This record gives sequence, structure tokens and C-alpha cells, in this order.
Amino acid sequence: GLPAVAGTAVVIHTIFVIVAYLQLHHGCLRRAFNALAKDVFPAIACSVGFAAVALPVSVGASSLGIPRVPYLLTTSLAGGAGYVLSLRLWFPSELRHLRLLVRRLLPGHTQRLVGRFISRPQPQSAG
Repeated sequence: GLPAVAGTAVVIHTIFVIVAYLQLHHGCLRRAFNALAKDVFPAIACSVGFAAVALPVSVGASSLGIPRVPYLLTTSLAGGAGYVLSLRLWFPSELRHLRLLVRRLLPGHTQRLVGRFISRPQPQSAG
């Protein structure tokens, strides 16, 4: 069924990523896996932050009987906030990369709106 197809897709895509990293590092297994771990660790750590926020919101929303669409929006926004907060606290350079990507992909007015939520506050000058 569908879970088997999804599981197979995960395995195949993981193999593709490993092969790509091996190609990038000219077949050197140690360098390829070190680079892969360095690139994947922030996503894994921030996904834990996502789950740490989204799971309690999901349980609370379910117990309140909130309709499906507001439930999904609330849980997704809360989890997304947990993910971005994790990036902001633990991986500021990756957050800067995300901001650069957002700047390239989104129009100016949307950038300003999103930038308010994912940028670090700048210290105010004393003069």
C-alpha cells in the first residue's frame, strides 16, 4: 500500500543523496559522510524543535475538537515557529542562508513580512 511506497521512496532518495555526496567528494567515504552529517544535523535538530512545539499543540487541539483545517494551520504554524526558533538559537549561519533563499524567492513585501519573524533583532546604537 501507500506506506510501502512511501518507505521505498525514502530509501531510494537516501541512496541518491549518499551517492551524490560520494560523487562530490570523489569517492572518499569519510569526507562524504562527514559532509553529509554536517549538512543534515541542523535539519534533524530543528525537526526535534518542530516536534517539541507541534506535538503539545496537536494534542491540545485534538482534545478540544478543533476542525481539521484550523487544526492543521495551528499545528503547522506552531511547529514552524519551533523550527525557526531552533535555527535562530543553535544554527545562526544556517538561518542566514535561509534568509538569503527567502530573499531570492519571495517578492519584496512578503520578504519584509517573513523577515520580521526569522531575523535577529539588531542592537540599537547609543548615539
